[in-house]
This record gives sequence, C-alpha cells and structure tokens, in this order.
Amino acid sequence: MSLLIEDPEIKLKYFYFIKNDLKVPVCKSCKKLFNLGFPKEEEALPDYFICVANELICICENSKKIDYLTSGDSSISIIEYYDY
Repeated sequence: MSLLIEDPEIKLKYFYFIKNDLKVPVCKSCKKLFNLGFPKEEEALPDYFICVANELICICENSKKIDYLTSGDSSISIIEYYDY
C-alpha cells in the first residue's frame, strides 16, 4: 500500500486538513508541518506517516532548533519558529 498522494490538489487539501483541523503548527521558514504538533494518540500515527511519505514534515533548520530546545527539562517558548 502506497502512502503517496499523487494529485497535488488533494495533497494540498490534506495539508490544510492537518493544519486547520488537527491544529498542527507550520514552520515559518519552510511552510511545512512540525512533527511535534501531531496529537499523541495512536489514531494520529497514520496521518503522521502519510505526511512523512509526502514530504509535508519540516526538516529545515527550525525543526533542528526546536528538537534541541525541547530536549531539555525546562519550559521554553518556541512560538517564533511556527505559525498556526
């Protein structure tokens, strides 16, 4: 089974569904979805894997910065890196 969405229009609609309905934040730099914004429930895993397969997940420098900043125990604001 392929997770790829071939039709660009359907891929765009899927992106906006994830962004607007699931409220996953979007990177200010590359305009892709942040992986940390996906719901923690098991039901969200298929959406996450579909987004990875279709290159809708941010892997730019902002993603690396957020991974670093959120790896510590302290509470830190990362809002400067993403939009809702």
